[in-house]
Amino acid sequence: MLRDARAVEGRSHPERKQPAVFGYDPIFFYPPYGRTLGEATADQKSAVSHRGERSERCGRFLEG
Repeated sequence: MLRDARAVEGRSHPERKQPAVFGYDPIFFYPPYGRTLGEATADQKSAVSHRGERSERCGRFLEG
């Protein structure tokens, strides 16, 4: 079993950005990018998201 606790620091944005994007991404402002995660590229989101980290760790785990 893989277990991890992780947080991405940011704040809510007063405007909803990219309304077609799922979840909190359109309102979650990530200061290092100067934009919401809804406006970030897929690569940028993967670099900080739990999904991106989990995919990488799972791949390493399966490779042995």
